[in-house]
Amino acid sequence: MDGVGLIVFGGIGLIVVVGFAVSMTLQKKRTEAWQRVADELGIPFVGESNGILGTCANLKLFSQGHGRKFHNAVQGDAGDTRITIGDYRYTTGSGKNRKHHAYTMCVLESSRLSTPHCYLRPQRAFFDMLGAMFGGQDINFEEDPDFSNAYVLQGDTEAAVRMLFDEEIRGWFVDRKTERFHFETRGNLLLFHRGRKGKPEEASQLMQQALELMGVLAGR
Repeated sequence: MDGVGLIVFGGIGLIVVVGFAVSMTLQKKRTEAWQRVADELGIPFVGESNGILGTCANLKLFSQGHGRKFHNAVQGDAGDTRITIGDYRYTTGSGKNRKHHAYTMCVLESSRLSTPHCYLRPQRAFFDMLGAMFGGQDINFEEDPDFSNAYVLQGDTEAAVRMLFDEEIRGWFVDRKTERFHFETRGNLLLFHRGRKGKPEEASQLMQQALELMGVLAGR
């Protein structure tokens, strides 16, 4: 290898090392921010020791991709409800087609919930129109175009999902459609996020919104 090659090789190596060091520093700062959130909320910081991947294995989001990891978790019990807030990530594809997905989410486990399996996310007009053309499921309500135009709703048993999403539930989501919530529930589980990796400082608000929604769903 000539002198130019050595310089190029060394430069690439330096970039990789610096990039790794920066990434580790950012991860450490984010973990420290989550620990501060735990202190503020009075809920234990449990990191990766949270059991969510096992608890939520039958939910749609936790069956996608590979390299799944729920970390920076804050977890505690409030009465009959276990609250877990933290970061979740997974990977789809490989090589040049590899894509990383990262979300900040709240998971609730509660004996107050007994729901059919359903999944809701914001509508993506063009892509969801194509999906509908090829038979993709989207449970719509003719009497509520505001809701149906804002969200894609899917579920294992359509009749049960329609019963769950009554006027009050649909109104709750329509009133907050600019926040672009993603939601999934099955049995005693409720999963809630905004489709992105958020700031740890936003965790308290996300938790309160998830608990508010659970309160509306409870008893249905």
